[in-house]
Amino acid sequence: MAITKTHATDALQVGDAFDFSDLSSPVDGALEMFPEVEVAVQAATASARTAISMCYSMNSLRKIAEGKAVRGKFTSEAQDCLRAALLFSGAGLDTALKRLAGEAIPMLVESDKDVVKKLEEFAEKRISDASGNASPKELIRLLLGTGASPRDVMIKRWIDSLEASSAQSAERVSEIASAVGVVSPDLRKRIAPTKSRSSMLEKAFIARNQIAHELDVTKPEEAARKRLESIRQYRNVDVMISLCQEILDVTQDIVNDVVTRVKAA
Repeated sequence: MAITKTHATDALQVGDAFDFSDLSSPVDGALEMFPEVEVAVQAATASARTAISMCYSMNSLRKIAEGKAVRGKFTSEAQDCLRAALLFSGAGLDTALKRLAGEAIPMLVESDKDVVKKLEEFAEKRISDASGNASPKELIRLLLGTGASPRDVMIKRWIDSLEASSAQSAERVSEIASAVGVVSPDLRKRIAPTKSRSSMLEKAFIARNQIAHELDVTKPEEAARKRLESIRQYRNVDVMISLCQEILDVTQDIVNDVVTRVKAA
């Protein structure tokens, strides 16, 4: 997962376009099978690239205008561009994986035993009451629900539940990956939640959530902020690019895994 032109000491020139290198590419058939999923991945990648390019340009222009050396810490304007790049990447993952669940699960339940098992587990929980017994109300809703069959009704409810909340955590990515039958040991290990929240994907989500929910504003060191105390957390450009790449790469790898299995069915 090499990355090109990411070092602050080897910055892009103003107007140059940044590009990731070695991002996972869609496998054959991905665009044809899940076009709207791939649209989301490609849009997020393009937006992240643009934001990172702007990061370097804004940093250079601001420092040159002030007669400063371009090297060193990036300006606040450049930092905001980096933050935007991570938000774009996370939004792409969220949209792509939810669309993948909606489009792939109806295909996978016809042939993938792991997906069928997950559907059965969801159905069992859905029709059970607090004591673990079958709920008459839920059974009635299932039998009278809109759909060709109770099975179709339950599949739709499962998909709705997967699409209902944000996918901005390793737990949610793992849940959706399980729902679409991802069992690859390497990929499962890569996206699995850890006790220390130390995986690259988890670090990406931590940073993303700090930006999205807290604007990267730091807590004051004392009751009142010191005069020169940093108000917002500083983001290292190389680290931020690596986090964007991890989110985008994981998304495409999950899509590729599903496409490969659907084609082989």
